Amino acid sequence: MSTRPESETLLVVAECPVAPGFGGVVALTSVATGALVFFAPCCGVAWTTLPRADRIDEINSIDDIAPGGVSVLNRAELAALAPGLAVVREESLADWILDIPGLVGRGA
Repeated sequence: MSTRPESETLLVVAECPVAPGFGGVVALTSVATGALVFFAPCCGVAWTTLPRADRIDEINSIDDIAPGGVSVLNRAELAALAPGLAVVREESLADWILDIPGLVGRGA
């Protein structure tokens, strides 16, 4: 568990299938709908569902999925939206903030 404030932490829920070994897929929420958005800041690809590690079925940008922007969520919010979805690790928002287009709210 991180010692950073939750607003400065990204929840990584998978490894990026586009750039394996380079970065993770983080869970965010759509500002407009509150729906989960899965995003890999390392390559700029976004998904509406958790991507599979062994293949790439779709390529979207955050603008495609959440044109109103996205926000960081904490563990409690993630658990409410996706019970059972495991957090692989936490990463500092500061490390990826410039790579997350449309980020609003906490930490932005």
